[in-house]
Amino acid sequence: MLQIVSSQINYSQCIGLVEMALSYSPHALVLSNELAGLVRFIQKGIKTDDDHLALDLLTKVGPGGTFLGEKHTAIHGRTEIWPNKYFKSVNYEQWEREGKEDLFNRIDKDLKRILETYQPEPLLDSFSREIYEISKKYSNE
Repeated sequence: MLQIVSSQINYSQCIGLVEMALSYSPHALVLSNELAGLVRFIQKGIKTDDDHLALDLLTKVGPGGTFLGEKHTAIHGRTEIWPNKYFKSVNYEQWEREGKEDLFNRIDKDLKRILETYQPEPLLDSFSREIYEISKKYSNE
């Protein structure tokens, strides 16, 4: 997927396909969408301007110091991390306490929510009229 995005090719026909494209999985589609988000995040690259590198802050905090209480961390701490939905960053004990939910179950739960709550955006009137005219044209044949 990273090679496809890096080459700037719009190629998404395989999303959700499994078993060498012999079958389709909505779970694989949701996972592929999540991984595509990771690839887009990687593709943005690492910002190396003065604000993002914060060399002055590195000097101020120094070896062994902590950046958690710094304003710079508060500003950049949430935007420079990939906001994934399904991959947990917890230790085994916490995972156990939270019910040992695996990747498939997290995706399954979210997929059910998506299918139950999804509301498609209405078509533009111009598209609706065009679709109506096309269907009217071919319904008489």
